[in-house]
Amino acid sequence: MCQLSGIDEDNLSNFLHEIEAVKVGDIEEITNLLIDLQNLNEEAKMTHGPNVLRGLKDQMDSDMISILRKSKNVKAKLEALDKSNVANLNY
Repeated sequence: MCQLSGIDEDNLSNFLHEIEAVKVGDIEEITNLLIDLQNLNEEAKMTHGPNVLRGLKDQMDSDMISILRKSKNVKAKLEALDKSNVANLNY
C-alpha cells in the first residue's frame, strides 16, 4: 500500500466530505421530491374533481421544476469536484 502525504490526506478528506455533502443534502431532497411526486400521481389517479386535479397538477409541475433545478445543481457540483480532482492529480 502506498502512503499518502499530509496534503494528499487533507485533499482526499475534503473531497470525500464534499461528496457526502452532495449525497446527504441535495440527493436526499431530490429523493423526497420524487416520493412526493409519486404520491401526488397516485392521488391524481383516484381524484375526479377538476379543481382538485388542477391543484394536484400544479403541485406536480412545481415538484418537477424543483427536481430539475436540484439535479442541475448536483450535476454542476459533481462536475466541479471532478475538475478539482483532475487538477489535484496533475499537481
